[in-house]
Amino acid sequence: MNKNNTSNQNVLSKSSIFKKLCAITLLLVLVITVGCSNSINPYTSSNNESNGSTYLIDWAHFNDRASIFIVTTASGDYDVAVEMFDDTMKQTFGAEGLQELWAVITTLAGEFIRIHDIHNETVNGFYIVEAIMQHNESGFILHVTFSGDGLIAGLSTGGTTYLSDAVSGTLIRQYKSKHFNKIIYI
Repeated sequence: MNKNNTSNQNVLSKSSIFKKLCAITLLLVLVITVGCSNSINPYTSSNNESNGSTYLIDWAHFNDRASIFIVTTASGDYDVAVEMFDDTMKQTFGAEGLQELWAVITTLAGEFIRIHDIHNETVNGFYIVEAIMQHNESGFILHVTFSGDGLIAGLSTGGTTYLSDAVSGTLIRQYKSKHFNKIIYI
């Protein structure tokens, strides 16, 4: 009976050690998971609020990158602009695709003048900069989508748009006269 007691104690002691190892492992996994989920993205800054820590996106970084991309593309430096793409965009879209997209935009809206306004949004971990561009015939909306590493992961168009008379009186007069056969003097 002494051997059975010793054998049972060894099993209990091994079981106890196994449970402790599992508990320690679970604790480590929990600490690592919580630590990683609270890490600050290089494109964010912390903001402590009464309900806990939150992180605000540094939109100035993404807005600047989108502006540089648009101006570079508008100047015809497609190879330089493509350097802002992630690998997937470089392979699937490239400089030729960008040149074709810009040709469509200028056909619809005319020659690029400037960036009129910018709006921001996050979707599924991506940072979207909606740039409203002023062209000589109309406004045009371009969405530049960034991944967390600051590279362009996608482009989409929102089409042409009206810009207010206060912003671009001549532009709107040309646009209205072209599309409605009416000249408006302000």
